[in-house]
Amino acid sequence: MPPSSDWPRLVLDMPRLQTYRVIIPYREPTYELRQASPRKKPYITEVTVSAVNPKEAEETAIRDFRQRAMNSSVFWVREIDRSGIRVIPTAD
Repeated sequence: MPPSSDWPRLVLDMPRLQTYRVIIPYREPTYELRQASPRKKPYITEVTVSAVNPKEAEETAIRDFRQRAMNSSVFWVREIDRSGIRVIPTAD
């Protein structure tokens, strides 16, 4: 079957992916209860993702964070501080 005459337009209409660094602050309240004094600053993790826009990058990074938390061998809960999430576009 010959290629569609629309294929150049379809390729041009595809959204361009950008690479983002997403910095996610989080706490481990269950773990902190077992410590003598609670942590003053949150833990920080950084995820690099490809996405169409910053909002999608944040959502992808949060899904990745939750998946890694589920796969970890620790039993305590990790709570994301959504107000502290930073999404930074990288230079391509």
